[in-house]
Amino acid sequence: MKLKSKTARRLRHHTNPFTFREEDLVLPNWDQLLGGPPEEADIGIGLGDFLAEYASLHPGVRLVGMEVRSAFCAEARLRLKEQQLSNAAVIHVDATRYLTRVLPPNVLRRVFISFPDPWFKKRHAKRRLVNDDFVKQLHQVMATNSELFVQTDQEHLAMEIPARLEATGYFRNRMGSGHEVAEPITEARTERERFYLKRGWKIWRYLFDRIDAPRSHDKK
Repeated sequence: MKLKSKTARRLRHHTNPFTFREEDLVLPNWDQLLGGPPEEADIGIGLGDFLAEYASLHPGVRLVGMEVRSAFCAEARLRLKEQQLSNAAVIHVDATRYLTRVLPPNVLRRVFISFPDPWFKKRHAKRRLVNDDFVKQLHQVMATNSELFVQTDQEHLAMEIPARLEATGYFRNRMGSGHEVAEPITEARTERERFYLKRGWKIWRYLFDRIDAPRSHDKK
């Protein structure tokens, strides 16, 4: 879905997640939103293209999309409403800090993280989504035998994210340490993914399994 030029101008594609304050947090009533807690999550949904397409392909799945940019949340909700998709909901939240506040423990069977903001400058690295605290929270809200799909167009994140996930002891690369998956695990695509595929540009994709009993020395 293309945006009107007026709408596109008001959307900031890079937002410091620390501008999200605790008082901005609204705890969702999952029974009202989805008829129960979400079963799958898309973290960092952008404008919600992937969220809406995935929800339409999987009408029996309760799906949550999370995004730190409020204007993007509004656009994503509009997509869901226009397509009459009642099995998906959008939550405005900084997932790096408040993931376990908005989700019950051990509910998610599958999680998608697509093209997280790279925050290139060294002083901004702390703003990246996949940090140690986020990984720990993610493990807490994911269920037994659940999976995590990550994709990025940035080579430095393609090295950093898998290494961080495995180093925590909470996740295991299904293909083997450092190895990518050849194809996406769903037919749904993000807007950026379609852009890259059309041009034959590189996308790094990884599939991780949640480790139900993390190494004891990684527990804190």
